[in-house]
Amino acid sequence: MEWFLRIPPKNSPTVSTTDQSPAQRDWTITQKAWWDGILLMEENPSAIRIALEMRIMSGSDILLAPQRGNSLGTTCIEYITTFNTPTDGWVDICQKISDKWASYKDPTTGSRLHARPHWAKQWSFLTLPDDKGLPLQGTQWARTVYKKEISLFMDALKKIGEAGGFTVDDLWARFGNQYLDSIFWGGPDPTVVMLQSDDISRGVINKIKKWIKGCFS
Repeated sequence: MEWFLRIPPKNSPTVSTTDQSPAQRDWTITQKAWWDGILLMEENPSAIRIALEMRIMSGSDILLAPQRGNSLGTTCIEYITTFNTPTDGWVDICQKISDKWASYKDPTTGSRLHARPHWAKQWSFLTLPDDKGLPLQGTQWARTVYKKEISLFMDALKKIGEAGGFTVDDLWARFGNQYLDSIFWGGPDPTVVMLQSDDISRGVINKIKKWIKGCFS
């Protein structure tokens, strides 16, 4: 479960987008996001079984990129766990840390910081706030916060199709699924099903651990 957070300017919202010097970047929210992640991991040690990791990247001019418009850069931060992590614990900690990362305010404007989850990671089961703080189910949220970008994206696809001999409907028929249908083509919001691991050995290992613990308690 991975998020992209815009790095705001240090003091003034009018910092030139051509000045990419580190002195113009405010790292306070990056530091807060990292420590919020660590503290929540320590409170839920069984839910994150691999790592909390972070990297810094630039912005993007790609229409649907979560880094779009981040002229001073982007903090990319995520939780990673194993497939046999209990689903309830994983969903719970993902919602808790998403609530934190999505709540940050840009100190130069007072508005919600531009924060977006990774398109290809788990996020559809989350409840997320729109730019005004209204809580929305995952795909409802995506339709709302990307409304402008989705319109531009569909227009671009149409033009590409006209030049290449295909239509947007052709793309829909080939690549559509319940999530893309909901976000791009007005389909119903999907029912999110979180699958349990099929690793039956994990249950055996947990029973052994419980038995050993009982021997010494």
